[in-house]
Amino acid sequence: MPQPERWLEFNQKLIDLWAGPIYVTDEQIRSIKVPTLIIMGDHDQFNVIPKMVELFQLLPHGEMAVIPGCDHVVLACKGQFTTTAVETFLDKR
Repeated sequence: MPQPERWLEFNQKLIDLWAGPIYVTDEQIRSIKVPTLIIMGDHDQFNVIPKMVELFQLLPHGEMAVIPGCDHVVLACKGQFTTTAVETFLDKR
């Protein structure tokens, strides 16, 4: 980090960003025309399944993969499982 003395300020800005309102409208999400994969862990503490299902249902070409037994960092939790889900999604294209 180029300015380590600002680490606490950086973290506070991240917390504010995460806790703040979402500025993407449902209509903007519906307008996404490309195939989109939502991938998450079933124990994700930041993106809960009901909210991700809502997002998935708005995507015209969306798919969703829920990685069992994982939290937010699915690639670190079950790397091969996650990679397979992504490869399966991409192979359809």
